[in-house]
Amino acid sequence: MRDVAKRHLPLTLSVGLIAAYAVYQVAVLFFAYTSDAYVTSDTVAIAPQVAGHIAEMPVTENQRVEAGDRLFQIDPRPYALAVRQRKAAVALAEASLSEAKGQVGLAQAQSAAKQAQRDDAKGRLERIEVLFKKNDASAQTLNDNQRAFAVAAAELQAARAAVTVAQDGVAHETAALDAAQAALALAEYNLAKTRVLSPASGRLAPFRVRAGDYVKPGEAVMAVVADTNWRIVANLKDVHLHGLSLGQPVWFTIANDPWRLHPGTLVSVAPGVARNPEPYGVLPYVNPSTDWVRLSRRFPARIDPGDLPQREALYHGTNARVFMFLHPRRSVP
Repeated sequence: MRDVAKRHLPLTLSVGLIAAYAVYQVAVLFFAYTSDAYVTSDTVAIAPQVAGHIAEMPVTENQRVEAGDRLFQIDPRPYALAVRQRKAAVALAEASLSEAKGQVGLAQAQSAAKQAQRDDAKGRLERIEVLFKKNDASAQTLNDNQRAFAVAAAELQAARAAVTVAQDGVAHETAALDAAQAALALAEYNLAKTRVLSPASGRLAPFRVRAGDYVKPGEAVMAVVADTNWRIVANLKDVHLHGLSLGQPVWFTIANDPWRLHPGTLVSVAPGVARNPEPYGVLPYVNPSTDWVRLSRRFPARIDPGDLPQREALYHGTNARVFMFLHPRRSVP
């Protein structure tokens, strides 16, 4: 009997492997399972918009915060001084504008006076010209009045030019006031940003900064794991992509509670993945290799966990396992 088994062992193993492969191929037509899944939510990185030393930090790691709660306070004194400086610049610009407007009024009054003088000189000249034609006025008198009229006309032109210059001065001072007001608004904005508030409700991830540390604009110093948009991300093998239907039921377990099966809903499946881990890629990339074997390509699928986040505390990044039945005649649109 043993001799028979030994003689047929290669055949038995071959048949067993073929049967196992056939069972696997049939299974992937109707059932999908992956342990390459995890729990995630929206994580908001907190970065200051102004630089400075942290003066106050009333929060601690893993603390729950609400949207609008103060996370930390950057030393506001330099920014408050900048606001005072900009307010003084606005006041100076307003005074300069008022003076420029006064210069316009004065130039317009002088122009009106020169206009009257020019009109009077013109009237006298016209009368002398009539008398000169009748030989009742001398040529000298005519020349004197012509000269007086020319002088009055030139002075009027100069007065009008002074009005234009004064009006240009008003335009310049108005622009200077606008610039000073804009600088004041920016200084007030920067002062307001020394108080860093939470943009979302959730829990604070562990952080390293403490009161007294110096922070720079744009550098994230902590993060809020938001309460909203909890989801399961499952990296499905490409052999399972057939038969998926958005809205179909899904079942999953979470690593911190591995013996409870939770219902979910398939929300989306990535329409494509990158073949190479190129920087700044716009398609998701899932590494298909380990140290010794090349795996199937995997496509991220998003699963809605339903009301589970309202019933239980979830943890961002926790491992999950996902199960779902497939419909060979249907596929994700």
